[in-house]
Parts: sequence; C-alpha cells; structure tokens
Amino acid sequence: MIEAIAYFNISGEKFSPRAAEKLSGINFTEKNEPGDIANFGRYKGEMRPFGSASIVIRGGNVDVLMKLLEIIEGKIQEFKSQGADYLVIHLAINYKTQCNLEFSPAEIKKISDLGIPFTISCVNF
Repeated sequence: MIEAIAYFNISGEKFSPRAAEKLSGINFTEKNEPGDIANFGRYKGEMRPFGSASIVIRGGNVDVLMKLLEIIEGKIQEFKSQGADYLVIHLAINYKTQCNLEFSPAEIKKISDLGIPFTISCVNF
C-alpha cells in the first residue's frame, strides 16, 4: 500500500457547514455553503444549490478509517439536524501490487452503528 485516504462527505440543500461546525465542534477539511459560487464541477460559475463539506484524513495504512470514525462518531444526527441529507464514508486505497483489506469487528460495528453508506476504492499506482 502506498497511501490510504479516509473521507467523510456530507451535503444537503439546506446544509450549512458553518452551522454544523459550530454545533459539532468539528472543523471540516473542505466546505461550501449553499449559494456560494462554484469554482469547478457541474455548477462552475453558478451558485451552489446545496451545502457540502468533507473531512479528509491521509496516512500510510487503513488506520485512517478509525481516526475518521472517532471524529464523526455521535455527530450524525447533529449533521442531519443542520440539513444534511447525503452522508457517506469513503476509503480510498492507493497501492502498488495488491489491495487486500482487513477490518476488525470493532471497525465494522462502528461503521454499521453510524447508519450511513461506506464505500471503498482501490487504485493501482
């Protein structure tokens, strides 16, 4: 493995990252308020019709996932109360030879208890 990156992506038509940060005490890595002018993507040069935010944690192994889970644990309902209607955890693995992943029962339980989707991608570098 070369690098593991854990993402928590969140968005919603009425979702305000600023309000969610204030309520949860979490600082997002990236954030866009509803109505901000988009610099890239589908809405480039237009007002964003939704708010979005991400937490991104990079590292040399899948421990980044547990770090992310510890940050967002107990915060999902707070985000939903702030208008979030799309929440997902994503684990991206950049590897050279083989992409084998192992998750402990504790990790799997933490992910399941959050009640949101979990996606994985492996990219051969």
